[in-house]
Amino acid sequence: MTLFMDLTVVAQALFGQSDDDLSKARSSRTARIGAKVGRVVRVLRLIRIVKLYKAVQHDKAKKAKKQRKMSLHDDMDDEPEDDDKAEENKESLVGQKLSAKTTQRTIILVLTMLMILPVLRMDQAERLPASGTYAAEDMREAFTNFETGLVHHSLYDEAVLKALYYHNWFNGKSGECPGSEQGGCSASFSSNAFWVGIAGRRSDAFLTEVALNASLMPAMVRSWNTYASVQNDLFNFGSMPTEAVETLASPWTTKCSVSGVTHVGRSVLSKKIDGTVDHPVDCPGDLRFMEVDRFLPRLMTAEQYQDWYFVIYFDLRSFTRQEAQMSLCTTVFVCFVLCIASIFFSRDAQALVLEPVEQMISRVEAIRDNPLAAMKMADDEFQREEQRKRARLAKDQTRWGKFMNMCRHERPRLSSLVVVL
Repeated sequence: MTLFMDLTVVAQALFGQSDDDLSKARSSRTARIGAKVGRVVRVLRLIRIVKLYKAVQHDKAKKAKKQRKMSLHDDMDDEPEDDDKAEENKESLVGQKLSAKTTQRTIILVLTMLMILPVLRMDQAERLPASGTYAAEDMREAFTNFETGLVHHSLYDEAVLKALYYHNWFNGKSGECPGSEQGGCSASFSSNAFWVGIAGRRSDAFLTEVALNASLMPAMVRSWNTYASVQNDLFNFGSMPTEAVETLASPWTTKCSVSGVTHVGRSVLSKKIDGTVDHPVDCPGDLRFMEVDRFLPRLMTAEQYQDWYFVIYFDLRSFTRQEAQMSLCTTVFVCFVLCIASIFFSRDAQALVLEPVEQMISRVEAIRDNPLAAMKMADDEFQREEQRKRARLAKDQTRWGKFMNMCRHERPRLSSLVVVL
């Protein structure tokens, strides 16, 4: 059932975001709740440990049954002492059931904690708004001012390029920050921007016209990339490859359909780059829904949202890989904890409950087979009890003797000269 939920179509229907839902566009809280539910679903896979345990127990029971059947065909001339030893070492039915129940309850307890605790934990993303949202707001405001003639097109280009270079995908891919060692960069984050454009419900011709007006000037793109290559600040953008620069400098003409909504823009991953981009991505829909994150402006009316809006998509593949690795580590850790807990619980139950009960059962069976054995058992038990009493008495006497010697320690006698004086 949990593997069925991992199917892209099913997972997107359960936890994905739809561009038609305006409430989800206003707030990303629903997406975070969906992410938490997705993590809980992954933890549910660990319930298979119970099934694995049942399979192991079933296999052990089958082997034991097979051994009992084989023992029936053994030579009947075996010494009776061997049968007695086998009966003594045979685990009782109570012990088997108690061990099985203890292990199952331990597994259920740990899995319940793993499912409940992530839901009760506050997400760090809920503290502050995401930088992608602010970048989209800056782009929308700059483009609106450009259309009204308040600012030059270069200021709008700067807003778009700042958003893309601040979340530089290629710098994040390299894992190294340019400039000084103290400077930060996008390599510190597990997701970075790869697609920018516009989206909306208007006709394709209208969206294409708006996208052409929103395209970046080639000279501005090349100038910004040159500046980013020599920047040495507390946070450095880092440069992009020539293929990505040429893609950004070209008009926004790539049309995509995401959840039934038309998108027109550009992707910095549209071309294959040796050693960097092995899988070209022209549209956000080329990746699975859990591998992308969408940011759009919020300072707009519902009518503007239905008309058209800017949108930035982030690549989350690095984050999902790290999350998958942590899930594997969680699985290994849970298995280890369950094994250790089961061993300790079973040992305590064996020592405190099962062994006394099994000893009592073996004595009752021995008395049933030979009533005179009760006298011998009583004598043996009396002898053992007497030995224990003597041992305790000797131990107490040793301790009491040391204490009394300390109390009876003679005071130092005075010298004869002092006595005479």
